[in-house]
Amino acid sequence: MLTDAQTDEISEKISTLFQGMELDDVANVLKIQLAMLVTQGSEDADGAMEFLDEIYEDVEQMVESFPFGEEEEDEDEADAKPQN
Repeated sequence: MLTDAQTDEISEKISTLFQGMELDDVANVLKIQLAMLVTQGSEDADGAMEFLDEIYEDVEQMVESFPFGEEEEDEDEADAKPQN
């Protein structure tokens, strides 16, 4: 199993690879990779779909906990602070 540091390193490399690409193009590449992943790790279509459901649930939790707008709020607060 990968460590958090290894996972972060791989994520950074993937981010760099996709940098400057259109979101739809990135999504298309990731869809192909995801399909390959779930089919390689399964014996049949039902197993692949079950694995995909597990991944979906994990991603759903990540999205639900994502701090949408918080970064913008932090920047707005920093801009509003008087500079001495």
